[in-house]
Amino acid sequence: MRHIEPVRGPAIPGCDTTRDTECAATRAALADYLRYRLLPGRGRRLEDHLVGCVACMRVFVDVRESAWTSTATATARRAGLARAS
Repeated sequence: MRHIEPVRGPAIPGCDTTRDTECAATRAALADYLRYRLLPGRGRRLEDHLVGCVACMRVFVDVRESAWTSTATATARRAGLARAS
């Protein structure tokens, strides 16, 4: 399972300083969101934040594409191993 480290530092690139805490929490929860492991209320808050924060949406797209690539690679490996047996 891939763990996403919360962004640390004085500010998150692309976010204004009043939203840094919300951005850090959103980015830390992205992997769980993609695996449907968030409570419904937390998932809605995360989605609402993504709609209003371009920087976090960009991070979400990157994480989602990485997850899709990992899933596709694992599936291809299993299929290749199944044929070799």
